[in-house]
Amino acid sequence: MAVSDSFFLGIDATPLRPGRTGVGTYTENLIGSLQETDAFDRIVLFSNRPAELDRSGAARRQVHEGDVFPVRAVWMQTILPRVLRKVRPALCHFPNYLAPLSCPCPRVVTFHDMSLFRYPRFYGWKKRHLSRALLAQVARRAEAVITVSESSRSEIVRILGIHARKVHAIHEAPSPAFHPVTDTDVHEDVRSRYGLPESFVLHVGTLEPRKNIARLLSAFEGLSRHHPILRDVRLVLAGARGWKSGPLADRMRRLEEKGRLLELGYVPQGDLPPLYSMARLVAYPSLYEGFGLPIVEGMACGTPVLTSDRSSMAEVAGTAAVLVDPEDVGDIRKGIERVLTSPGLAGELAERGKSRAAEFSWRRAAGETLDVYRRVLDSSGGRSPLWREDPHPSTPVASPGPEDLGRSILRTLIYADLFHFPLTLGELHRGLMGQRADREEVEERLRGDPRLRDRTTRCDGHLCLKGREGLVERRRSQEAATDRLIAGNLVLLRVLSRIPFLRMIAFSGGTSHKNSPACHDLDLFLVAAPGRIWTVHALFVLISRLFRRRRVACANYIVDTTHLRLPGGADLFKGHELLSIKPLTGERWARALVEANAWALELYPNAPMPCPEELWQERRWEKWIQRGIEKALWPFRGLFEWAARRLFGRRIRRQAKASRSAGVILDDGILKLHVRDRRAPVVERFRGRLQEEGLWDRRMEALLGSFETRAAHPPVSTQAISTACGPASVNKPE
Repeated sequence: MAVSDSFFLGIDATPLRPGRTGVGTYTENLIGSLQETDAFDRIVLFSNRPAELDRSGAARRQVHEGDVFPVRAVWMQTILPRVLRKVRPALCHFPNYLAPLSCPCPRVVTFHDMSLFRYPRFYGWKKRHLSRALLAQVARRAEAVITVSESSRSEIVRILGIHARKVHAIHEAPSPAFHPVTDTDVHEDVRSRYGLPESFVLHVGTLEPRKNIARLLSAFEGLSRHHPILRDVRLVLAGARGWKSGPLADRMRRLEEKGRLLELGYVPQGDLPPLYSMARLVAYPSLYEGFGLPIVEGMACGTPVLTSDRSSMAEVAGTAAVLVDPEDVGDIRKGIERVLTSPGLAGELAERGKSRAAEFSWRRAAGETLDVYRRVLDSSGGRSPLWREDPHPSTPVASPGPEDLGRSILRTLIYADLFHFPLTLGELHRGLMGQRADREEVEERLRGDPRLRDRTTRCDGHLCLKGREGLVERRRSQEAATDRLIAGNLVLLRVLSRIPFLRMIAFSGGTSHKNSPACHDLDLFLVAAPGRIWTVHALFVLISRLFRRRRVACANYIVDTTHLRLPGGADLFKGHELLSIKPLTGERWARALVEANAWALELYPNAPMPCPEELWQERRWEKWIQRGIEKALWPFRGLFEWAARRLFGRRIRRQAKASRSAGVILDDGILKLHVRDRRAPVVERFRGRLQEEGLWDRRMEALLGSFETRAAHPPVSTQAISTACGPASVNKPE
């Protein structure tokens, strides 16, 4: 292949095989979206076998022919490096985990998930013993690693020990071909070719252990026993049989003989949109995913989705799907029943799903991928046409100029000073307001900005305003006191973490920072199962009293999994509090909580996702007991919720009226129990300090004001509280 002197991008095209699924779809869509940009001259594709390609964009795409070899891993490590030395791309992207350990050009590698490390039982011995060691080396030697969700990003950093700055989460998206198909002729054509029933639940994906097909079959078998009206609904499996699918064959055959199951095998991409559109529900209760493309494909086609409440699936689905425990057959069955027997819920999920799917796009993914390429080429000293002006740019937070960064650093230190809290350099970087910057940039600015040198000082590893050096010793004292408080209440916290219907318990506020003014109470944030917030609150109070720790354990927020967007508008105080929570259990719900309040990450763009506080080792039998109690209480759940709301709602209403606080909200799915609300005075004090320092400007007003309009709920007055707790809106027993 003749190579011109122009710059070009190389991409490993080995995933582009006939009958491709997840990684192949990702590679195809990424190449297509990159071709639509004007960022480089052309793309050269490398593969050890002929690649199946879309004809669009062929003028700016070139396939390197020759050097065919049957074993991909051997070709990747021996033949491809020699080819790359000859062809000399500016950069090469490897979208399927593997890359040459010795590579003559900068390399970017996509790791879709950590399933090989988290669930090795799902793979054969070759991958378990050979690929794991190789993948770890590939990730460490690559100039950058891309992954497809924040969930996968945190696992890659933790499991492989790679610096977080090197790993970039860029969401996948449904192809533009996925949209609601309403043409009846298309429906009838697809229905006749595949023999589809009138009413069916659809699963799309390779039939393998990780996809949890066995439990999905069990849930579907129990569906007709509990709901005879659903006897005509069939389960349709669209996907080729994969590794270890043999044990499922007998069960699938029995269900097919009963007329409850239809196995389609591999379905071409062109037939998937009408297939999704005709289904009553997309069921995707996988045990583990890096992204979960069928979730957003089904949503884009206007079909309700049921998926798992773990790994990336909860992150991708947000509040637009029914989330279930994939290891609980009963929970999967009940989730399917809820959608199929409730047209209102199905319609609401369909609308929410279309909105959620629209938040993902390959155009955005291509723009964010180009940003990664640019950083790699900058750091490697390369020059690239990727610096051309992109006519369709993505919208990352702009890099701050020196003056803006210095002002942002000073604002952040002033805000911390309101709480008498000196910061480490890492804390300053993570809490930087409204500015995206590298830690090294922050450190360089601290050294080089005259105003920062005059106003700030370093004391024993901490940064604070000059004259406030005594706060460092105060912080140490409060940290020690908080540690003693936590250690003295470990048993209580462990019992609280297993309250029936509780999905997450996390430290928040002063406890998460170990900066509580009095150090005599534990600030906690709780997430409950849908419609169970009052039950969780009642059990929380009763257990705290049983331990004689009612004044120690303080649940400041209780929200359910369908109401993760916090009420009352966005502000610096609440955003910082949200991003600082430390989950004791339910880490995936902490991430979902942040995803549902994305404005917080715009206020604090360097902040990481919440990190778990590992105070004890999880024991599986504790979860079994918790779920067993939930099942025992399930027939009476409506009665418990109604009684708890009547009993505790009135008491909280009296307290709120007595304190004249706007910090109490009693709403469907949300309890905010700040009887003493410190948010408003803190924000006002902060505004005053900034005005004194000359740091309050239009930029700061815009930064705060632009978020005020995004409030999910208006502030609730005491009159609204009275209405929420009064007889007119009390939930009746089910």
